[in-house]
Amino acid sequence: MRYRLAALLVMVGGLGYLAYPKVASLTLVYRACQLLGDQPGATTASREQRAEQLLIRAVRIDPHNWRVRYMLAQVMGGRAWRLLEAGKVSAGIALTRRALGYAPQDSVGYRALGTMYERAGDLRAAEGAYRRSLQLARAGLGPGVLIGCVPEDPWQQVVVVLAKQGRTQEAERELRALLRSHVLTARQRTRLEEAVREARRRQ
Repeated sequence: MRYRLAALLVMVGGLGYLAYPKVASLTLVYRACQLLGDQPGATTASREQRAEQLLIRAVRIDPHNWRVRYMLAQVMGGRAWRLLEAGKVSAGIALTRRALGYAPQDSVGYRALGTMYERAGDLRAAEGAYRRSLQLARAGLGPGVLIGCVPEDPWQQVVVVLAKQGRTQEAERELRALLRSHVLTARQRTRLEEAVREARRRQ
């Protein structure tokens, strides 16, 4: 779904894009979209990697086109997530960081990076990634805000990783601020309150 949105963002900017002498880059993007298809989840790894290489070439031709950079970051991010699911956490982290190099304002990408660091047990790094995701989502920066990265999502994870680190007072403070600013579901609120209670019990 994220690939499809990224492709749409590229095409929506098509008229402005053609104002640049970068038709070769647009051609590469079109070929990448053909490889990815309408159902990216069913795309074979080889086709996805070929699409990724085409998008890298497109970025080199037109490095300032954020739509192409974002689409490339989503392709790389999808591959990174599959590495994570396969148990290759370090490889997933490395690829996600590389993807964020192309789209540094991708709040969803930073949220994914936080999840990966959390899985790896690096809670400090996870906190930093979640806070960066929160900062971008609050500011409404980056195309990540278009696909559902709202501030309360990474903010909840900030509370969780603070609790996991035993920083109970900070977790409680963040939770109170979150509840003042956003309406959470009963399930979300219970999960966060339980995380804080568990942190208190461990002290």
